[in-house]
Amino acid sequence: MLAGVKGFKPVPDFVSDLVVVKEVTIVGAFGVTARAYDAAIRLIEAGRVPLAQLHTHDFRLEDAERAIQTLAGELPGETSIHSCLIPSLSA
Repeated sequence: MLAGVKGFKPVPDFVSDLVVVKEVTIVGAFGVTARAYDAAIRLIEAGRVPLAQLHTHDFRLEDAERAIQTLAGELPGETSIHSCLIPSLSA
């Protein structure tokens, strides 16, 4: 699923040949309906979506800049899918 639009800019590191080789189906979506939210919630409740695997980092509030850089892929060797800023996280 490709959600939203990117202003007709290319997606970095997107290897379109893999779509063909892996026989992937891509569906674009502009928005989400109430029905789609309901379906997503049911998938999560049923445990069919591995949300824990998507969370990759926790950062202290003081490290917000590093969190953003990590999420943006600006730090070599760091890959983030989902990060949290946790004010009470100790160093």
